[in-house]
Amino acid sequence: MNSFLQLSMDLFGIAILFVIYFLSEKPSQILISAPSKANLKSGDRSESIDVIRGLAITGIVFIHVNSYYQYFGPDKIASMFTLLISNLSRFGVPAFILSSGIFLKPANFRDYWKPKILSLLVPYFFSSLLAAYIKLGSFPVFGEFISGLLLGTWCAPYYFVPLLFCFYLAFPLLLKIREKYNAKIGILIFLSLTLILNFVSNHIFQHFANATLKNIEPILPTGFLFFFTFGLLAGKWFKEPVSFRNLLEETSSPLPYSLGRILIFGLILYVTGMIVAGCLWKFDSSNHLIFYPLAMFLFLFLWVEKFHAEKRHKTIIKVFAFLGKNSMGIFLLHPILIHLMHTWNPFEFGTTSSWILIPFIGLINIVIPLSIWFFINRIFESFQIVKKKIFPG
Repeated sequence: MNSFLQLSMDLFGIAILFVIYFLSEKPSQILISAPSKANLKSGDRSESIDVIRGLAITGIVFIHVNSYYQYFGPDKIASMFTLLISNLSRFGVPAFILSSGIFLKPANFRDYWKPKILSLLVPYFFSSLLAAYIKLGSFPVFGEFISGLLLGTWCAPYYFVPLLFCFYLAFPLLLKIREKYNAKIGILIFLSLTLILNFVSNHIFQHFANATLKNIEPILPTGFLFFFTFGLLAGKWFKEPVSFRNLLEETSSPLPYSLGRILIFGLILYVTGMIVAGCLWKFDSSNHLIFYPLAMFLFLFLWVEKFHAEKRHKTIIKVFAFLGKNSMGIFLLHPILIHLMHTWNPFEFGTTSSWILIPFIGLINIVIPLSIWFFINRIFESFQIVKKKIFPG
């Protein structure tokens, strides 16, 4: 039943996406043209996108809180609520993929791979080793560990790292395709092909019983290719946020509404359908259904930029920007914590306490991993200072 709902919601979202495209000329402008000038240099951080990343990692944590509640009480009302939060948070992983498409830039081999190895692969290696030790009660054999490392299976969310690594490998090729076919028709065909491939990948693997194929399916870039490509094509606008906000708020033909308003209406329509499906059939959404993650990313970007311009909600923006900048530590460490929490039933002390525990469990799965991450970074920074003093130059 859930596979049919996934397909139905994906088609529903794509239909909304096409309606938005034909009701406004702005989507074509975002993909094909460039803003008048860019205040951000390629590769610079954007606070607005850091806020989106912060909201995304918070959502990812609550997706796993939902898994925790479904494990102990799938028929409880509290679990229905966590399922709702989980479905609303399903923009999280695509948000990280899309933002990578925006900010990745070409460089020589050393400059391209060194920061990715040090900031992503090294922490991932040690986090996977810790997760394997906790799960097995001892260190895994070498072959078993490497297999889990490559497939991202030592903790369920770890598939994201080899998935992201695949995009790092594919980036130079996708960049060449974008540069070669930079006319309007070429760009639209390029993005359309990635959308079709993404859609097929979303639904075809459930029809195969092959265990190997099911193991590698989560790390295949096809399931998120549309989001990365959109980031690659539209990145120039995200790097000039004032121009982008103005573009989204301009009225566009044939309707006298801005793309931002049309987008919000589309989101409301989709979310309503998602909530109804969740209540009636316990619909558990996927991370990579096409419309919702893209629409949420654009909506959140517009929302944060508007608050920037109006100088509102500064504290909220700073908090989520901080979480976004440090999202890797939360991502790598909180799955281990929530795995350990499965020894305790959140419904043990009754229905009321299970409701109260939802935000509390989410909070500790952010605060504790973040604290450990900072502690480890401080040790590493101290080691680097000592190293420079002993071996100057």
